[in-house]
Amino acid sequence: MKAKSVKASWIVMLILGLYRIMTSISLIAMGQADISTGVYLATTGIAIIFVTLAGYKKAQKWSWWCLLLIGMIPLLPCSILHGINAWTAVGWILFIFAIAIPAKAILGKK
Repeated sequence: MKAKSVKASWIVMLILGLYRIMTSISLIAMGQADISTGVYLATTGIAIIFVTLAGYKKAQKWSWWCLLLIGMIPLLPCSILHGINAWTAVGWILFIFAIAIPAKAILGKK
């Protein structure tokens, strides 16, 4: 059971990283965000992808804590400043699913 939850969550976390990159490009193209916001969002997406492939895939504790921090960085301020819109809602759903499902398996192991 632990292996399935970790596998499903790292795949969803990888999707979240790709989603953030795609979102940053879309928001800039539609004129809803400036370049610095797009770069900020794309950078966190790239960081999520690298941390996921480096450690989260192997269920390492440090990667869970890193992804918790990296994942919350754009979501929390965006939700507070701009409210919940479609982009943010999808980001929250993907993030909560990917970080919460394997938490016991990753943080509970010795």
